[in-house]
Formats: sequence, C-alpha cells, structure tokens
Amino acid sequence: MAKRGIEIRLAEPGEDGRITVDQYRGLIDDRTRILAVGWVVYGNGYRADLRALSDFCHDKGVKLLVDGIQAVGILSDRIDDLGADVLLAGGHKAQFSLAGAGFMYATPEMITTLTPPYAAKFSFDTQDRTVSDPELATDAHRFEYGNPNFLGTWVQRRSAEYLKGIGLANIESRVRELTTQLIETADTYQIRVRTPRPWEHRAGIVSLDLGRHAGETVRKLNDQGIVVAEKDSHLRASLHFYNNEDDIGRLFSALRAL
Repeated sequence: MAKRGIEIRLAEPGEDGRITVDQYRGLIDDRTRILAVGWVVYGNGYRADLRALSDFCHDKGVKLLVDGIQAVGILSDRIDDLGADVLLAGGHKAQFSLAGAGFMYATPEMITTLTPPYAAKFSFDTQDRTVSDPELATDAHRFEYGNPNFLGTWVQRRSAEYLKGIGLANIESRVRELTTQLIETADTYQIRVRTPRPWEHRAGIVSLDLGRHAGETVRKLNDQGIVVAEKDSHLRASLHFYNNEDDIGRLFSALRAL
C-alpha cells in the first residue's frame, strides 16, 4: 500500500503486550481511513476489545478491519454484533477447514464500498450479457469469481455445520476451562505466562516464557507428539475443545523433563 502513497502507522504494544484504544489515539487523524487489528493476537493471545475499538473508530470516521482467524471457532460472539466493518478469517485454524478457504464478513455499507479485484459471471446485478456496463452486485455475489475453490468451500461449510452442532457457547466454555487450567499449572511450575489472565482479554492461545528461546524445546515436544509452536521466541499452546486435562499434564511433565 505504501507504493500507492498510503501511509502505514503501526501501534506499539505496551509492556504487558496489549494494544488498547489509547495506543491508537496518537496515530489516528482526519486522514486515517482504516484501523486494522487482530481480534486475538497470534503470539501472546491477547484479545482486543472490538466493541470499544468500534466505538472509537466510528467516532473518528474510521473503518474497523478485523483479522479474526485466531478467534472464530473459539469465541461465541456474533460477528455482526462486534462493530467491525469488515472481518476476515481463514478457515484452517479453529474452524477445522482447509488452507485456502475462509470467509469475509462485511456490513452492507462496506459491501457496496469495496471494489473487488476480480469480477466474473455472478459478480454483477444482471446475467444479461447484452448489458454493456452492468453494475456490481450489492450483496456477497459482488466478490465471486469464475472458478472458486469448490473443495475448500464445501469443507468450510461442513466445518461450520459441525461447530454449530456442538455449539459455540459450549466450545468457548470448554476452552476457557482448559486455558485457565494451563495458566494455573504454569504458575505451579513457576513458568511465566505472557497471556492476560482475565477471560475477556484472551481466548484459546496461551503463551509461556521459558526464560530462553523456545525453538529447541518446541522441536523436542513435537517429537513426543505434543504439538505446540514457537512464536516470537516463546512457547505457544493453542487449545480447542478436543483437548483435555491429560494433554496439559503431558505438556508440563515433558517440560519438567526437558
């Protein structure tokens, strides 16, 4: 975007790893058009207060664009109740879909504001090929293209039905239980937790500071079938409802042995 003359301003997190409304205040002026945020941060797991950010943005005439990939499939909030103008989420994480599949939510205003990079048969408000200058559709058809990812779309839909059958409220409740236990267990092992403690400030990600770069430890854990990740030099555990208390016990037993 900078090549197009767009100025990009990056908000710096506080010492606690959070980026709140206050961090954005000094960056936004009357030329600002978009505030792009992650609903849940991939590294330390901090969950942004989207409703507060939405109120702030709309007071300033700024559109709120949200990356929801680390939250959708874990949190039960209705997407159309968050105050986001646009929310995008790849499906290959907590939604159990495939890489290359996902979805975009946009308010009706934003649908007609956005010009898609591609257009095809169903992108327009008419199928009449004799119309020389058709208008783009005013609904989601506007963003369709010629040959979509049929397999990814099918799996994405089936995954959504699967999660709905379990119930997002049930999933969120279970993830809250498991992540809380993981945090409390880390405390007993005197391992510093980088993720905020209150549930409203986190989701399924828990980041642990091992006091050293976590890369080698993560590789050894993966060799034992304990799947965690190294993010920003720290150990990240991402929990879903398919995990259980035994998984947490195995993680910390292995950490103690290492």
